[in-house]
Amino acid sequence: EVARFDTRHELSAPLRYGAWTLTPRAVGRITAYDDDFADYSPQENDNARVWGGLGADLTTSFVRVNNQVDSSLWDVHRLRHIIEPTVSLWWADASLDSQDLPVFDEHVEALNEGSLLRLGLKNTWQTKRGGLGALRSVDWLTVDVNYVKASDDAPRPSRLGRAFEDRPELGSYGEFVQTDATMWLTDAVALTGFSVYDIDDETGTYASGGFFIDHGVGFSTYADLRYIDVIDSTLLPAGASYRLTSKYAVDGAVLYDFEDAEFQSTSAAISRRFPQWTVRLGMTYDDLRDDLGMSIVFRPIGLKPYDQRRLAIFPEERDYRAPESSPLAAP
Repeated sequence: EVARFDTRHELSAPLRYGAWTLTPRAVGRITAYDDDFADYSPQENDNARVWGGLGADLTTSFVRVNNQVDSSLWDVHRLRHIIEPTVSLWWADASLDSQDLPVFDEHVEALNEGSLLRLGLKNTWQTKRGGLGALRSVDWLTVDVNYVKASDDAPRPSRLGRAFEDRPELGSYGEFVQTDATMWLTDAVALTGFSVYDIDDETGTYASGGFFIDHGVGFSTYADLRYIDVIDSTLLPAGASYRLTSKYAVDGAVLYDFEDAEFQSTSAAISRRFPQWTVRLGMTYDDLRDDLGMSIVFRPIGLKPYDQRRLAIFPEERDYRAPESSPLAAP
């Protein structure tokens, strides 16, 4: 058993000049343990890690409206095209290397260090939907393409590159192109796709495609077929959530491995909503490790879900118009 204390703080200051926005930010994090892990890392005798990062994002946007587009088949009535280019620079360092810590939680111990450059181009096509007198603007299609290049001294724990705009330290570094797309066929049905092309290896390392369906009355489902080239594996995660009442909801998910023709993991949870809190009791079985785990989570109302892929099952948690909130948007 290990006791751990972890706190993360971020300061950012958007500076606007005309159509351009420069956002510098500084991040500090302290993680302390009641054990110095001498058996795990004999060369380290410190039981606290200080981690810090500095970065800046330069963004702008261009908008073009085409009122001539009208298609009943695609439920598209006019198009508003938003182009958002981004340039991001990031640098981070720590008093302890992540390789010298046992990884209890990848969002805490496995933080990246080194420098990172990200060039992004996000395209969003919006349209009008709704009946007469109730027309509203919604996202119809989003395509987000990012080129990522890390410094040579940055650790590369995996050939599966991944970049997160809001949390660069959680990504998997390297040189790669990442593409993320979401299409809302209707207000209730979305198609999603994601791919990673590794420039160093000159090959596609990851590809996925799936769907999300809001069936109404608090019931929603999703599935996502994923191919991981680096381990030649094809996986199918799928899940569903159902809001039983205004206070209680249940959700479950499975992960099926086509190579071994078996389920790798199964999970289920029940959530109870209180006036200021949501309490979630979950259970997960990992067939690969033959492990059974249980968890209980207390989350104040108003906070964003930590895992953006999690299905939102209470009204105040869901935002179907935001592509990053899709349960399939980020593998």
